[in-house]
Amino acid sequence: MLGLAVARRAALAGAAVLLADRSIGRARAAAAGATAAGAAGTVVATTVAAALRPEIVVFAIDWPQALELTRLHAGLLAGKAVVDLSVPSRTDPASSAVRQLVGLAPEVRWVKALCGPALRGRRTGSPCWSGRSRTCGTRAGRPARACRVRRKGAPADRRPPPRARALQGPGPAPDPVEAAARWRAEVPPRPDGGTGRLPSPLSRGWERPRRTRTLLLIAAAPCGTAARHGRKDMIVAGQTGHAGIAESALDGLVARLRGEVFTPRDAGYERELAGFNRIGRHRPDVIVAAQSAGDVSAAVSFAAREALPVAVQATGHGIAASARGGVLVSTRRMNAVAVDPLTRTAHVEAGAQWHQVIAAGAPHGLAPLNGSSPLVGVVGYTLGGGLGPLGRQYGYAADHVTCIEVVTADGSILRVTRDRHPDLFWALRGGKGNFGIVTGLWFGLVPVRRLHGGGIHFPGEQAAQALHTWRQWTATVPEEMTSSVALLRLPDVPDVPEFLRGTFAAHVRIAFTGRAEEGERLVRPLRECGTPLADTVGEMPYTAVAGIHQDPVHPLPYHERNIVLRELGSDAMEALLRAAGAGSSCRDLMVEVRHLGGALSRPAEVPNAVGARDGAFTLATLSPPDSPDVVLGAMEPWGTGRRYLNFLAGADTAGSAAECFDAETLGRLARVKAAVDPGNLFRLNHNIAPLP
Repeated sequence: MLGLAVARRAALAGAAVLLADRSIGRARAAAAGATAAGAAGTVVATTVAAALRPEIVVFAIDWPQALELTRLHAGLLAGKAVVDLSVPSRTDPASSAVRQLVGLAPEVRWVKALCGPALRGRRTGSPCWSGRSRTCGTRAGRPARACRVRRKGAPADRRPPPRARALQGPGPAPDPVEAAARWRAEVPPRPDGGTGRLPSPLSRGWERPRRTRTLLLIAAAPCGTAARHGRKDMIVAGQTGHAGIAESALDGLVARLRGEVFTPRDAGYERELAGFNRIGRHRPDVIVAAQSAGDVSAAVSFAAREALPVAVQATGHGIAASARGGVLVSTRRMNAVAVDPLTRTAHVEAGAQWHQVIAAGAPHGLAPLNGSSPLVGVVGYTLGGGLGPLGRQYGYAADHVTCIEVVTADGSILRVTRDRHPDLFWALRGGKGNFGIVTGLWFGLVPVRRLHGGGIHFPGEQAAQALHTWRQWTATVPEEMTSSVALLRLPDVPDVPEFLRGTFAAHVRIAFTGRAEEGERLVRPLRECGTPLADTVGEMPYTAVAGIHQDPVHPLPYHERNIVLRELGSDAMEALLRAAGAGSSCRDLMVEVRHLGGALSRPAEVPNAVGARDGAFTLATLSPPDSPDVVLGAMEPWGTGRRYLNFLAGADTAGSAAECFDAETLGRLARVKAAVDPGNLFRLNHNIAPLP
């Protein structure tokens, strides 16, 4: 590690080294070796960095933690010599992460040491500050010896950029720590606090400092490697990791990642866990904040070696069993979205949300088969089926998937299609997260630019008439019309529209892709069945689709349960009103009936595992914490015996996956599970157990 090499040479130069990083154990050993060689330096381990008043500050960090570290340590930089080993800034390649983020503070004395691109593939005779080799490149006709700092795959004969060559100067470059120490001693601050034009200490002839200085080494890590622990506290040498995980095992994981790693000791642990649905809370041993499929693969391989179960979270809407221990892979940073208007397809990463895809497709007149809330994650929603406002015309979102990138239990990264790994492709589309962690998804878009849609709210005393009218009306509408009706008992909070706060109301939701005149004609019977509190049905761009259901936009705790109904006659609607209507004991925030049929009842062109195709309606409830089910049980006589996988959340639904499929489909899913995840590594979900 570059930072440890700096620490070793700093100790030899007579500096006390203060480490603000989890690598204290290895750095202590490095400095101990230097002391044994006769150096006067020592390594001081403390969590109170400011107490030792360091005179030299070394940054050896990359972008993922640059912002947080500079926030924490910017106060230590005033009046100090700063050795900047950070990588070039994204906003200014001629500068660096640290220099950009602290805003070029005039009281900071910068000593720009070279790293990143400037150290990749230097020519013969160029110095290497990694502490491993003094030269890189080809020498005396012999094959090039790889520099430990140069990133994998960098060309061996590439010259450093012009600015780097100018700073480097002729001949061997000095040790950056020694250069900083000398510059700190010999270049006094200006009386006005400014620094003017910095003289470059990066030239030959610098002597070692004659007096001991304290050096603060922040985030020692391999230069050019973005992998980082999320922890900010000190780690004692030889300490055992959380739940018996050795620190060496965590070190190995960190070394393979671009993203971050958090354990319960780390300040960022709780923040990383926060999901939308707060009904359950994961408490994993390790969180991997992944930034790539490679990160996910490394996390899964680590979990397999440590015999830990794996959970995955993007937005946290559909939490099932809370992870008590194990590894949680957080994919929210993997949120890239790309739309190809020529092929009418989209590609998303694991953490993308529907509002991103909607916005990317809209300029091309294309829409995804998103759900009622644009804040839901694309991948989890699609793998569970995907029932949205365009469902009756276009089917489930899973029906339109063409390719999936998935990390399986052995850490392999696979691209699966109808022709490659067809059984796994079938199972993933409908079986959700039981077979691996999906890191990339390719799916078709539909040519929808606008809708005739919105909602009609009726007061609670008119709910029965509104529901009966809607039930009869659904038998008359074309497939271009997708609708639902909900009974609402919303709290008196600012997020709720004022006319709905603390009241009981009915809400009819409409999404029609046909002509506006036809939409007006179809909606008229619903409008005339009562006196609406509000009516927003009309022409809208597809980008406004969230206004139809008006789902919550801020996190809250709720149970989500459902059943699939085979029919909804007058007697069934009366039973629903007795269980959830005015005067009932129901406490559910929402009781919603969605109209199925149309394309939702037909098999996909490429078969998949999505269930519930034989249902006429879904009945779902959103309930506050500790609320028992009083609605679904009353409606079971009209049910198919199945549930819809995506409308399940909360610990009491963790064992409900088997109820989402018929016996034949469930058996095939279990066989695929046994083939790709025989140890049930991915079990912190609505689990499908592998066949023994």
